[in-house]
Amino acid sequence: MSEPKFTKGPWHQDKWGSVKAPNGESVRFGALTLALSGSDEVRANDALACAAPELFDALEKLTREFVKVFPIYYYAEPWAHDRNEALKSARSAIAKAFGEPPCA
Repeated sequence: MSEPKFTKGPWHQDKWGSVKAPNGESVRFGALTLALSGSDEVRANDALACAAPELFDALEKLTREFVKVFPIYYYAEPWAHDRNEALKSARSAIAKAFGEPPCA
């Protein structure tokens, strides 16, 4: 997979609620919502957005380690269904972060 094109994290919020990159520059989003109130939901959504780079990195690492621990021949076993579904979900989310269509 190629190098991600999104702004590297960790991100944080400044005192005005803007999402900032490690270098202090604002993180740019394609679709912005103007929050007219500082509701709990808005703050929670901002916190999730700030955690996105670290969540992405963690999911990539977990996916790599998962494949090392559970060799491919385990995936065909009937008891491995939930494990297979988890791996497909992780790979789909990673592909989505790259702007690619999720692979099956």
